[in-house]
Amino acid sequence: MGIADLFKSIVGGKQQQEEEIVGVILEGPTPVESGDSSPRTLVFRLDSRPDLVFHQVERALAPARKRGDRVKVHCRMDGKGTAIVEWIEKI
Repeated sequence: MGIADLFKSIVGGKQQQEEEIVGVILEGPTPVESGDSSPRTLVFRLDSRPDLVFHQVERALAPARKRGDRVKVHCRMDGKGTAIVEWIEKI
C-alpha cells in the first residue's frame, strides 16, 4: 500500500471499486497514440457493455487480444463512460 492509498483510507477518500466484466471484444483493440512520450493506449468495446469504451495502456509483456476473443476485464470506471483496464484474462 502506498502512502497516498494509506492517506485516502484514513481520511475516507472516495475509492473507485474494481469491476470484472465478461464479454466478447466487438471493436478493436485499436491503438491510440498521444502526442507526448506516454505509452500507447488500446481502445476496445465488449458485447456485454456496449455503453462503455475500455482503455488499456499497451504493455510489452501483455498478450495481444483481438476481435472475437472472450475475455474477463478487470477495470475501474471513470464516470464518463470509460473503463480504465487494470488487466485482461482470456476465458
